[in-house]
Amino acid sequence: MRELPLRARALRPEDIPAVVGLFGAVFGKEITPEHYRWKLRTRPSPVENVTIAVDEQDRPVFHSAGIPCRCRIGGAERWVMIGVDVMTAARYRRRGLHTTHSNVLYQRWRDAGVAAVIGFTNERWGTTVSKVGLRPLLPLASLVFPLRPERMLARKTGLWSLARFDGVGRIWRSLMLRPPRRAAGVQIEEVRVAGEELDRLWVDASRDLKNSLVRDRDWVRWRYLESPGISYRVLLMRRGGVPVGYAAVRGCEHDTATIAEVFTRPGDRDAFQMLLRSTVTLALDGCAESIRTLAVPGSWLYLAFRRAGFLRSGTGVIQYIPLDPALTPRAMGAASDWYVTAGDFDAV
Repeated sequence: MRELPLRARALRPEDIPAVVGLFGAVFGKEITPEHYRWKLRTRPSPVENVTIAVDEQDRPVFHSAGIPCRCRIGGAERWVMIGVDVMTAARYRRRGLHTTHSNVLYQRWRDAGVAAVIGFTNERWGTTVSKVGLRPLLPLASLVFPLRPERMLARKTGLWSLARFDGVGRIWRSLMLRPPRRAAGVQIEEVRVAGEELDRLWVDASRDLKNSLVRDRDWVRWRYLESPGISYRVLLMRRGGVPVGYAAVRGCEHDTATIAEVFTRPGDRDAFQMLLRSTVTLALDGCAESIRTLAVPGSWLYLAFRRAGFLRSGTGVIQYIPLDPALTPRAMGAASDWYVTAGDFDAV
């Protein structure tokens, strides 16, 4: 029998369990309905941020979405969507669902004043990359710091006796993570409530930022403190009582901790270094053997991680769709103009 045509419609609350099931089938990993609701249904947005296509039995077989964020581009704040969870049920692939329905969604975002879609593709996109207008924006490097190199070497070689030489790790960490020269009047504490100090920090630090997601207290509260199922610890640093930076770290997963974010005023090497040392302490307390993060090669943040001893372990590409035609590659700036962290994307 001929299949009935699919139709697009808005997401309904009762669709979420089926969409979560589609996510597991497409990506081979599980998320909870609570995680989906947090990611895509709790952010303020100027426009509906999700579209689905359903079959003749009203079951979701295609899904495309964006996380609405405020973003500083060229020194001015704009709405952007972090593109996520483009997925098609196996039976309906290669029928142009992504091209058709995502382009309709992107036009809706364009009409609402959203400036750009920012995100990643995967190997299943194929020729759809050009059909939805994606273009490369920035390289993104995966960085790793061996916290306990003796254990990592023991696992790699099978010589488990090497794991007993923990002095090697202490020497490595002391050489690479040397304390800053000026530490007077500094306080670093863990926070569980996002207060107005984070707004003050953003106002101060953003004066030196050309391009970055808005990292105020609403961002920290939603991204890290309210994240369901994934535990983050947030550290706030003050110097002379004034907030100068924060860091967010995710606990161990397969012996690896993740620095989701270190945010300071660009060029404040002492604040960055002290926050980094504090995240390493948390990771060691959590029994991590290594700690990883992401950064844009050539950016201030990337250079700061590299100076601290982080090793490059891979590279990807951030892409974007300019919904505002004025956002040419030149207008989006160079890699060094961007403050991008691992926590900007939902993969961390």
